[in-house]
Amino acid sequence: MKISNKYKVLLKTILIDFSILILAGFFLNSCASLEKNNNEKQSNPYEFKLEKPQSNELNLLSNELINVKISFDEKKVNSEKSYFAILIDNKLTSTKYSRQFTSPYEDKFNSNSFKEGSHTIDYLLMPSNSTNTNQARAGLRIKINVADTFNDKDIQSINSCVNEMIQYIQKNNAEKFSALFIQKEQCKELEKNISEDKNAKEEAKEFAKNIASNKFSKNSKKGFIYLQNLLEQNNADKSTVEFKMCYKGELQFKYGNTKVIQITTIMQSDKFYPVAKCSFIIIKGKAYLVKFEPIDQFIPR
Repeated sequence: MKISNKYKVLLKTILIDFSILILAGFFLNSCASLEKNNNEKQSNPYEFKLEKPQSNELNLLSNELINVKISFDEKKVNSEKSYFAILIDNKLTSTKYSRQFTSPYEDKFNSNSFKEGSHTIDYLLMPSNSTNTNQARAGLRIKINVADTFNDKDIQSINSCVNEMIQYIQKNNAEKFSALFIQKEQCKELEKNISEDKNAKEEAKEFAKNIASNKFSKNSKKGFIYLQNLLEQNNADKSTVEFKMCYKGELQFKYGNTKVIQITTIMQSDKFYPVAKCSFIIIKGKAYLVKFEPIDQFIPR
């Protein structure tokens, strides 16, 4: 079928008009995007941006190291003579001066530096001739919430487990010592609860899998035997074994009311002080062993 010249001209006109509409739409979108970028630059002329961590609201356990990176417009910052001020809970804690700042600005902090509860960390770009934070040229705030580490009930629960540990070490009863560890049924239940929880973090799920696979306690029987051999080699009186002191405690994992706490202890005997790392998991207020690892760090008496 032949198309007449009249319809050919009409079709060509429609195609040209359609192409113009597409280009016009693209141009309008580009203009809107440019206008948005210009507005953002006007409200944030130093292009202050938090690169790390990815969120400015963090829930932390004890002993978590957080790296901070803030990108900015180097040329503008350096041309206007500025310095960085860091405020924790609205109090100035440190400053950083440089003739030539490079982007990104980097910092780090450990959650151990904060008490349990909510805190704020402010990174401010200050004019070199001012200490008034209201005159900050740019700024970012990171909000953190530090979870509780252990409370009195946790300590009581762990002490109860420790007393049984000492009793079985003194009596060289490996079977009863092994019974102090979290059992397979409890591991599977914990893994199931966490895996079915849509709000659970990936690290929580990974931790539960490791516990369920007995990854943490697989060498604990070896640790018990190692300690017994150590006591015998040093002609130590096993009845004198006790946990002398704890010099380091760290919350490794928390999910609801379930906590895993690692404690580094010094055990005393009549001959020497062996050091051991013990991890306890607290489920429904009761402590179970997750790891028992004597280490080659001894203090002769």
